[in-house]
Amino acid sequence: MRNDDRATGFEDMLAEEEKLGELNYEVPPIKDVCAQDLVAEAFKELKERQESQPEYKRVAAIAQKWVINKLATGANSRRP
Repeated sequence: MRNDDRATGFEDMLAEEEKLGELNYEVPPIKDVCAQDLVAEAFKELKERQESQPEYKRVAAIAQKWVINKLATGANSRRP
C-alpha cells in the first residue's frame, strides 16, 4: 500500500467485479478519467509543507498499521 493519495488499485478492483459478474456497465480506463499526474503533483507539494508534516506522519502511521495487520491476517481480498 502506497501512501501517496493516488487512486491506486482501481484496475484490480474493477477486474474482480467484472470476474464476479457484478460490473454491469462499461468503465473507461482509469488513466483516461483520473488525473493521477495532478494528484501526484499536489501530494508532493502538500507533503513538502512544514505545516502538513504532523498530519502526514499521523496518517502514514495509520496506513502502515493497516498494511501490517492485513499482511498478518492474510487478508488479500476485500471478499471472504
